[in-house]
Amino acid sequence: MFNKLIRRALQKEIDARLADIPKVSPPQGYNSLEAIRGGMYHWCLVPVGESKVWMELRTSNATQLESCGVVSLVEQLKTSKDASQEDIIDMRNKMEAICKITMNNPSFDSFIKLVTDSDIVISNIRLELERLKSIDLSGMSAKEKDVITKSIYNLELRVAFLLPENTMDFITRWALGVDVTDVKKVSEEKLLEAAILAKNGNDNPHDHISGTFTDRDYSDLDKSAWVVYQKFMDNKKLEKGLRR
Repeated sequence: MFNKLIRRALQKEIDARLADIPKVSPPQGYNSLEAIRGGMYHWCLVPVGESKVWMELRTSNATQLESCGVVSLVEQLKTSKDASQEDIIDMRNKMEAICKITMNNPSFDSFIKLVTDSDIVISNIRLELERLKSIDLSGMSAKEKDVITKSIYNLELRVAFLLPENTMDFITRWALGVDVTDVKKVSEEKLLEAAILAKNGNDNPHDHISGTFTDRDYSDLDKSAWVVYQKFMDNKKLEKGLRR
């Protein structure tokens, strides 16, 4: 009881101090994520399974993020329900690479060591994995085999990537600036409008899109805008052909 009171008092003090940190208005245009956030290091309340933990996260520049295999943020924000197992593993590898360069205090390695040293859940997952792999599937129906195969795959993912899924997702989105960039607000209609204006003005679509963006976003927006524009032109040609 006494320990709980101390923890609550400490958490209240931490919350009060973090609340006093001045809020920075994000600049308009295309800037580094560090400039948009107003600093390189930031304390964030990060979900870890069913709990939340304060972590100091480090902003990375465009080159560092590209080294992790980061692709279009426009595409990153679109989730695919039909992603293959290879796609999921590839995505998790990229997310883990981002977490490694973003987690500052605790670092990725120290956090993983803490989890593997003290988390009995991981041990239980490994035991369950061994049990499932030892099951004889020969006398089972296709549906029963599929259930066990999927269970093994999901458990193998949890063992291979020790950071909880919600932790990886939060840190990845934070590192990419999803919470501060206006990319998520740019619709296909806006991309098409920007591409048409760029075509007429002989410049770039991103020159016609206002808001707060990272220095990675301008090429991302240009590529996406030209794809939408090409699709629009192809549809116009198709409609013109059907009228004949």
